[in-house]
Amino acid sequence: MTRTLSTLAVAALSVTLAVPLSYVQSNQAPPKIAYIHSGKIMDQAPGRAEMMTFIEKELAPFEARLKQISDSNAAIIAKYNTEQGNMTAEGRATKQKEITDKQKVWQARSDTIMLKRAQRANEIQLPMINALKKVLADIRQEEGYWMIIDVAAQNEGGPLDPIIVAIDRNMEITDRVLERFKIAFQVFHDKCGN
Repeated sequence: MTRTLSTLAVAALSVTLAVPLSYVQSNQAPPKIAYIHSGKIMDQAPGRAEMMTFIEKELAPFEARLKQISDSNAAIIAKYNTEQGNMTAEGRATKQKEITDKQKVWQARSDTIMLKRAQRANEIQLPMINALKKVLADIRQEEGYWMIIDVAAQNEGGPLDPIIVAIDRNMEITDRVLERFKIAFQVFHDKCGN
């Protein structure tokens, strides 16, 4: 979620740097900008603890399969390490190739499992993310904000994340968004019978 908000913030930030001059030249009011800290909002979301427990339960089979692959890999390497002293050079080379081939297969399986695990986690969190997006869109429109930036996005360390070195704390609307988000998500939560 933060990556999505981060991507929007980056695009909006680049426009922000270019547009204010045109506002000044045309005597229009400067754009109204606010910011949030999405991590704080998501940490305090209603039902967050239950959702995390549910996610852990849903992802347990993926984790078990990943552990099984890791354990198999560790076992084959341990066995090779204990037996390699009794092998010929040709035997070691053959066994090393066999291990490398198995590791490639296991890595491919691990990658597939991790992708499915991430997709499942995203599916579970989607209602919460959509509720937050709606609250942000509503507040932006109601209060006339030109954009709302997620300052938590800069902590991801990606090359396109905005770097904020100083900011007016009066522009932060995290608490207002959190208040409305709690209500909106609780209504959704109750409606779905979760």
